[in-house]
Amino acid sequence: MKTKANYFTKQGLSLGGNIHFEKDYFTFKTHLLNFKKETIKVEYKNLLSIELEVIIGPMLRIVLKNGETLAFVVSNRKKIKEFLEEKIKTNL
Repeated sequence: MKTKANYFTKQGLSLGGNIHFEKDYFTFKTHLLNFKKETIKVEYKNLLSIELEVIIGPMLRIVLKNGETLAFVVSNRKKIKEFLEEKIKTNL
C-alpha cells in the first residue's frame, strides 16, 4: 500500500512525498520537488500509538516507543490509523 503524504519536521518544514507500507515497516520518502531529501523508516514493532488531529489538515500523529513523534498529513488517515493500530496489536 502507498499513499501521498506531507511530513512535518520538528523544525516546522512540510515535506511532500509518499508513505510505502510494507509487511514489517513503513517508509516515507520525499519527492523530487522538495529542497530537502529525506527518508524515514519505521518498523511496526516500534510503534506506541496513533492519533488523529486536525491542526493543519487531516493529521496523523505517530508516537514511537522511544518517545519520538512523527506527524503526517494524509487524506485517508482513518484507514491508515486502523492499519497501524492492527500492527501495534500484533507486535505487543
